[in-house]
Amino acid sequence: MIPKKIAIYGLVLLCFIQIYVAARMIYAYENVLTTGTSFKLRIAPVDPTDPFRGKYITLRFRDNTLKVAKASDWPQGSRAYVTFVEDSLGFARADDIFAQPLPGREDYLEIMIENIIDHPDEQLVYLAFPFDRFYLEESRAAEAERLYQEALASGMTEAYAHILVKNGHGTLADVIVGDKSVKNLGSPD
Repeated sequence: MIPKKIAIYGLVLLCFIQIYVAARMIYAYENVLTTGTSFKLRIAPVDPTDPFRGKYITLRFRDNTLKVAKASDWPQGSRAYVTFVEDSLGFARADDIFAQPLPGREDYLEIMIENIIDHPDEQLVYLAFPFDRFYLEESRAAEAERLYQEALASGMTEAYAHILVKNGHGTLADVIVGDKSVKNLGSPD
């Protein structure tokens, strides 16, 4: 039998370890939010329901391919790192891909290779970004869906994800449909 004093010290140590791990995860997330590089990625949202976690917008990114010199160098399911370039309207797309993290740079994102096209005429890599869902409060989900449907009907289909990137980590800060933030729907502005 373990002496009572050792068991108590062990329990206290275990509690501190759990708090430390949770605090590190929160710090990493908040660090990306406060000091990460901001990008806007074009999306086409859909609004399904996850019975365990509530309403969310499924994010399908428009610019999820990248031309490469040799697609077979990037096996499906492997991890890679991409940098972004912004167009004249301020929207970002993946610009370059790397097998290793980039020393001396902070504005890159770790992604997964979803698929490749290895054809003599076309060498493409399909990118899977680390975020594909934006969760909403139940009360705001219907309004978000209505907003997106109205945007489609009016021909104004500009929707994008506002992400922050730092040292390979990415955080989805918001989803914007037209000029409205999905995060702030239903709140008095």
